[in-house]
Amino acid sequence: MKRFGISLFACILLISILTLTRAHASTTSRPADKQPAYNAEKFSINLGDFQTPAELDYPRGSKRAPVVLLIHGAGPQDLEANVIGDSDGKFRSHIFSDIANSLTAHGFAVMRYNKHYITSANKISDLAKYSKLDMKQLLIDANKVLQYVKNDAHIDAKRMYLYGWSEGSMIASNMAISHPEIAGLILQGAISGSPKDTLLFQARQAFIPYVRPFASKGLLDRTALQKAWTGNGGFPAKEVLGYVTSDPASGDFTPNPAFDLNHDGKLDIDHELYPTFPAFIDKALLPSGLFHMYGTGHVLPSVSEQASKLKLPVLILQGRQDGNTPAYGAKRIDTIVDQNGNRDHTLHMYAHLGHSLGVTPGPAYDNMLPIAQQPLSDINDWLQKHNAR
Repeated sequence: MKRFGISLFACILLISILTLTRAHASTTSRPADKQPAYNAEKFSINLGDFQTPAELDYPRGSKRAPVVLLIHGAGPQDLEANVIGDSDGKFRSHIFSDIANSLTAHGFAVMRYNKHYITSANKISDLAKYSKLDMKQLLIDANKVLQYVKNDAHIDAKRMYLYGWSEGSMIASNMAISHPEIAGLILQGAISGSPKDTLLFQARQAFIPYVRPFASKGLLDRTALQKAWTGNGGFPAKEVLGYVTSDPASGDFTPNPAFDLNHDGKLDIDHELYPTFPAFIDKALLPSGLFHMYGTGHVLPSVSEQASKLKLPVLILQGRQDGNTPAYGAKRIDTIVDQNGNRDHTLHMYAHLGHSLGVTPGPAYDNMLPIAQQPLSDINDWLQKHNAR
């Protein structure tokens, strides 16, 4: 149906079932024009019912390198964290690849892996099983990857860092609390509120501002919805558009009856959409709902709920134009960490960046563009500072 891979909505989008392909263990050098001093070790990790492709990049001449484990955001993400466009299917970015290239150039090893049942970017080996995944299973998976990398001969197990992006911020925070051996935690676009809070933010602060210019007297008919779908809206805006209409990817822009309260074939932004989102999300978080993996019993505590227990060094990265997670949430996490006695915490807010820390004009247009140079530099500087201790 659609090809989203980042926000909380991505978990329920239909994707074609593809044949499972496994990565065979091998070690290859990076191309000479990129990072000739580093190796990329490719292998697979046993997640029980799935052998997930993984990659460890490490300094070629180092026996025991410090390592950063990258943990994905929501959706069917591969180890590159490839982002594919919504209505055009075009490549947007691969932030984990960019982070790996940046850090390995400065002496750090980087570990990354495909999500459970993901064979490559947005390709799922078993859609039925994937649709039943929840965050508790993703936490189990991440712990297995951590155990694997901890035992790798190229890694210094006393200098391991976790990097959690979006959904991955909840997983990484949980792991940091459970594993006192972790040297530091990096959070990008962290989930600070409940699933309902986050989904409402995406609907009201990204989707509604995006579609309002397409409306006539506050009403969105099929033509307006189609124009919005083919417009320059960001991922969160387009993803909400995907569930307030029937199937835009197939050209069906019929309003969802759950939002078209008076059944006139139009969506009233202020009197139907805005007030209906809370009840719709509540229902969608039920066991049979669209967002069930974030419902009670399946979701992990938000980073704000875990922040009081984070006693290790913490780096928080947040774009002010993030369309997935609100910028004020990063400040909340930083404050809680500080109030609970942790003095080694750093918050970087980027005025013109979005959820991928790529440039964006605002939450409604956050299209997950490539990570900017400044956050890459900030990540490296923070790691160098703490690794030198």
